[in-house]
Amino acid sequence: MKKFYSIREDFNRWDVNLINIELEKSMAAAGINFKHWKGTVELKDAKGQWTHKSLHHNSSAVNPARITNGDVNITTNTSMFTELDQQLFGGTGRRGRVVDGVGVEEPAMTDNQLAELNPIFKGTILEELHEFAKEKFQAPVRIRCQNRTVSGTSQGLYWHKDDPVENRFHIPLWTNPGHLLLFTEQNFKWKAGFDTAEAMRPLDVVGHYIPADGQVYEIYTKDFMHAVASVGVGWYQPREEQTRCHLSFWVGKN
Repeated sequence: MKKFYSIREDFNRWDVNLINIELEKSMAAAGINFKHWKGTVELKDAKGQWTHKSLHHNSSAVNPARITNGDVNITTNTSMFTELDQQLFGGTGRRGRVVDGVGVEEPAMTDNQLAELNPIFKGTILEELHEFAKEKFQAPVRIRCQNRTVSGTSQGLYWHKDDPVENRFHIPLWTNPGHLLLFTEQNFKWKAGFDTAEAMRPLDVVGHYIPADGQVYEIYTKDFMHAVASVGVGWYQPREEQTRCHLSFWVGKN
């Protein structure tokens, strides 16, 4: 038992290889080269352009304008998103932006509105997981896969708490020790125009490596400030082999 997370043995152990196979099948149907995506993560650059032509093996099957990032949605909203590329890659929920130096939240779609199983995963292990989680929580459940790399915009994630969302549950699909979940017991809220003295205060930080062993890890993201660091394991391993992907799910609230 760890302070910042626990292994949920009551959620069973899941076959990550089988989950990866279903991911690859779904992305192939959308025209995405899975192995290339797995190694590069980014589908688009900051200007919304494709970063690598080889990411998609069938350009006619994909509409890049509808793809928001490199995460893959296991659940979606089929009323809003009717095409496969939209269902897999679009509609990630809330958005934040800065207005007059202050961070504000722009509600897009709430988690419970994005908790419908993506039709391409019906009849697969991912449907089994979705049904299992819904039964366990007795509530809508949202699931997505989040890939991170040692370079690019998906290298890490800012400090935050997942409040008012419940704790997140993770099943690492592939990883290595260079990818850490970071936690601190300190509580802070940095905003645009933050106080320099506050930002310079030392942080007591703990890093945890979570292995891809098929177990479900409950991460206490609601209670602790946390972030993601993808620093890699060394120059001797090619960067495209240093990505990590976690399947994460949580109770879908409005």
